[in-house]
Amino acid sequence: QGEISRQTSDSSFSSRASTIILDDVPSKRQRIEDTRDAVSAKQLIEAVLRGKSGGEEVLQEYQTTETLTDAAKRKMVNILVAHMIDNHGHRPTKAIREDYARTIVMLFPSLKDPYSKKGYVIGTLL
Repeated sequence: QGEISRQTSDSSFSSRASTIILDDVPSKRQRIEDTRDAVSAKQLIEAVLRGKSGGEEVLQEYQTTETLTDAAKRKMVNILVAHMIDNHGHRPTKAIREDYARTIVMLFPSLKDPYSKKGYVIGTLL
């Protein structure tokens, strides 16, 4: 009987493991929604930069040189942090900060951090 219960236990573990793996794989619909969200987030960040003084210059510099000077990076960060605070309060959640970071890296791919897993580092600046 010990063998039977062990086999049952092993098979239930195996089915749970399979479920976990399947749950981790996003569905096609979820991938499409994620892509749409990414595109709209990218458009939002671009619109925010275009709508603020100095933001257009940041976009123009990146388009011309495919990188940003330290001064342009600071200007971009100041514009986007002000927007984040205006829309999400003085203590935005980590998820909000990550959304902004992910979108910045999508809009400015050469700014991606080559040493981090996701391409950006979330600090405790706010």
